Amino acid sequence: MIEKVTGYKPTRVRPPYGAGGWPKKYDPELESVVKKLGLSIHNWDVDTEDWRKPRGLLGAERLKKMEKKLDKNKNKATLNVLMHVQKKTARDLQGLIDYLRKKGFRFAIPSS
Repeated sequence: MIEKVTGYKPTRVRPPYGAGGWPKKYDPELESVVKKLGLSIHNWDVDTEDWRKPRGLLGAERLKKMEKKLDKNKNKATLNVLMHVQKKTARDLQGLIDYLRKKGFRFAIPSS
């Protein structure tokens, strides 16, 4: 369905709530389904905590909390940032992208 709507075939899945363990203690059923679908399992490295009140991503306090996690993970080739589907998250997304770029992060474009 994702490929049909977006034109991009997913290659990764993130279990709900990071379910399955850290870093590689995943549920056997989850591993089986993921393998059949040709996906790989990825949890997040940085939680934006956009689900906390006030909802949405940005604000000095939230960015300060994220900064420690970002600095800890800055040498990773791939960094997974957890965000949730909320209007205020979408509203603040450009600000987060600008912030991450200023910190030297780059964004990958999915391959089709």
